[in-house]
Amino acid sequence: MLMLTAIKPLFGRPKRFCQRVFRWFLVLYQVRGSRLSDKFTLIASALLSPFIAFYRLDHWQDPVLLRDSFVDVKGVGSFFLKARTDELYHVCPFRESHVMSAISKYLSHGEVFIDAGANIGFYSILASSLVGPSGLVIAVEMVESTASSLKYNIELNGSTNILIEQAALTSRTDPNINAFFRRGSLGQASLANVEIIGCEALSCESVRTISLSEILKEFQEISILKMDLEGSELDALLSAGENLHKINIIIFELLSLSDISLITFLNNHGYFIERLDGRNFLAKKHLID
Repeated sequence: MLMLTAIKPLFGRPKRFCQRVFRWFLVLYQVRGSRLSDKFTLIASALLSPFIAFYRLDHWQDPVLLRDSFVDVKGVGSFFLKARTDELYHVCPFRESHVMSAISKYLSHGEVFIDAGANIGFYSILASSLVGPSGLVIAVEMVESTASSLKYNIELNGSTNILIEQAALTSRTDPNINAFFRRGSLGQASLANVEIIGCEALSCESVRTISLSEILKEFQEISILKMDLEGSELDALLSAGENLHKINIIIFELLSLSDISLITFLNNHGYFIERLDGRNFLAKKHLID
C-alpha cells in the first residue's frame, strides 16, 4: 500500500502532460483564427504547447495563446482573446459540452437568460442567438477589465439583445466589495474563495454589488439562470429573496462536491437537481416537464 502511494505521483505527472497536449487537439478542432495572423498564432501556440506542458505538472494549466487574437468558435461566435490568459479555454465548447447542450435544449426564442459570471461572453453570445431579437440576455460580470472584453465581444458579434450589468451578484448590503483574482485568470475571479484561486500574484479590485432580486423584479419569468461565481452561487441565490420562484432552471457549478448546502437550498425551494458533468449541475422546478 505504501509503495502504491509513493509511485502514484509518478504516473499522475505523465497523465497530466498528455491531457495538456490533448486539449490542444480539441482546441484546434473547435476554434479557428479569424485572420491569417490569428491562424498562425493559434498553430504556433499549439506547437509550443508540448514544451510548456512540462511546467508545473502538479498544477492545472490552461491552453494559452502567445499573442492577442481574434478567433471564431464553431457554433457560437467570434471572440477577441488576450494572450497568456485563460480566455482561450473559456471559449472552447468541449470544456462544458453538457452545459451547452442543456442551454440549447431549454432556451427558446423570446425568453430571458441570465449569465451570472459572464466572463468574456461565451454563454451570453450563445444564448443571444437562441433567444433571438425578441428575447433578452442579462450578462452579469463584476471585474472591470473583463466587462470591457465582454462588451467588445458582444459588439463583435452584433448581439443587440444583451444587457451588461457590471456588478457582483451578492446578498451583501455593502455597495462595494473586493473581488480577488490571479493575473491572467480573471475567469476565476471570486468573492468567496480566495483559497481556491491561490495566493500567487493575487490581485484585488473593488466592485459594485447588486442583488438578484433587483434584476428579477423587472421580469415575470426567467428561463435559465447560469451561474459561474467561483463559490458565491449560494450567496447570489440568497439575494433573490421572494423572486427566486421566477427562475425556471438554474445551471451552476460546485467547486467543492462535498459542500451540498447549495443543493439543499434548491431542493428546499422546489427544484429537482440533476448532474450535467463533473462539477456542473442543473436545477429544474418540479412543475417543468
